[in-house]
Amino acid sequence: MAFFNQWGFTATTMPEPSPNESAAGSFQTAIPAASKAQATEWGLVLSSQGIESTLVGTGNEDQWFLVVEAQDEIKALESIGLYRAEISRWQWRQEIVWPKMIFHWGALPWCLGLILFHLLETQKGMSLHPAGMVDSAAVLTGQWWRLFTAVTLHADVAHLASNASIGFLLFGLAMARFGFGWALLASFLAGAFGNLFSLGFSPLPHRSLGASGMIMGALGMIAAQTYGRFPRAPLRLAYVGLLTGAMLFLLLGANPNSDVGAHLGGFLGGLFAGMGLAHFPQRTLEKPGPNRAALAALLGLILYVWFRALRATS
Repeated sequence: MAFFNQWGFTATTMPEPSPNESAAGSFQTAIPAASKAQATEWGLVLSSQGIESTLVGTGNEDQWFLVVEAQDEIKALESIGLYRAEISRWQWRQEIVWPKMIFHWGALPWCLGLILFHLLETQKGMSLHPAGMVDSAAVLTGQWWRLFTAVTLHADVAHLASNASIGFLLFGLAMARFGFGWALLASFLAGAFGNLFSLGFSPLPHRSLGASGMIMGALGMIAAQTYGRFPRAPLRLAYVGLLTGAMLFLLLGANPNSDVGAHLGGFLGGLFAGMGLAHFPQRTLEKPGPNRAALAALLGLILYVWFRALRATS
């Protein structure tokens, strides 16, 4: 017979054992657990209360039972219920849900590409800033491609070095989690969205450039990495990721002397992109074919927007 108890999970009375068993053990109760690890954990809880239990599996990894004597049923359920209530409270010291941190070295050639592009466009006094930077007057008259081209430009070497060093780390983490192509494409789009976001909230005239919005997009994706991947993880872990990302954003992207609007827009764009991609299985995100296609789409987009930018200024 199965029934719900006050702690919100079921217990099942098992049939009588064979006549050879003792009278005290004539009835037993099976307490279901969601996994073997949970059943083992609960068994330790019962053991600490002097309650003997037996771990029983059904062949299904998601269906395990703790078998206790019928006379210990109420005490066992109360002990497990109190334990569940205790661990559901906020704990300052927690195990990291994603302990194996993975880094994708594909971030290095991307950052080197930003450096090479800056070196080429500043040679012999040539500058692509007038053609590619975000200029509110130009964008509002139809030059939308500036929202994208500005992501590839930097004001000077110090600006480039800052973005390349921070971007190398954040791009590497995002690419490892979401796939090299998907992460770069989503981060780049988030950077363009950040420029649009900044344009909408900044006083006019407004001019800006830099890859920092894209970098904040990668940070937003990392902050959203727990969504969808750990369906059994408590929701508070997702909040922890979001809070950590927000704190890093305040540290890296809230400098009042920078384009905070582009940084915030990039972070939000990356956050929503990461939440969407996190619902796909990791194997799907890591498939080489789709990632190469996403990378090709990114490179094609960059070539196209620069083609439009240079043609508009010729």
